[in-house]
Amino acid sequence: MKKVLVILILFIVFGCKDTDEYSPDQSKLCQAKLNGIEWTGESFFYSNPNKKDTMDLVMNVFNKESILREHLIFFNIPIKLGNYTLKTTNLFNRSYVTGAGYETILSDGDVLGEQYYVNEDSNDNWIEIQNISMDLDKLILSGSFQLQLFIDSTRGKIFETSPDSVTFMNGLFKSKQD
Repeated sequence: MKKVLVILILFIVFGCKDTDEYSPDQSKLCQAKLNGIEWTGESFFYSNPNKKDTMDLVMNVFNKESILREHLIFFNIPIKLGNYTLKTTNLFNRSYVTGAGYETILSDGDVLGEQYYVNEDSNDNWIEIQNISMDLDKLILSGSFQLQLFIDSTRGKIFETSPDSVTFMNGLFKSKQD
């Protein structure tokens, strides 16, 4: 009886072990070089509520504890193959202008840190949809991106050490419709 009890306790202890480690969905990974350093996130997209033929593509980075730390979003991207130039967006035009923004997240994942917006003076801000497919009635998109963003000057920096600009190079993504 003692052996059965010991085995049962061991089964419960080791069977319920929680690693508290974030494990991204491998089918939705995105990657790039952020200011020259490898950057990896998890992506999804949803239809733009104002224009059904476009989408917003979101790329999130979580820490080991599954807390959101970074948020890269592309607004109003046509859901069709092609290369699209990114413009500066804000709350008032982001449903109608193809653009992007990048934010860092503080605290427990719900406090906004630094905010960055597309530098329209650069001709190197783009996203390209290279493949569209279906899987179990879910739309899957893949492609590439490149962009340079500058800190929101109307808001300023949260931390003095934050860079004035960030650059995403050699970006790749594969994303499922949410």
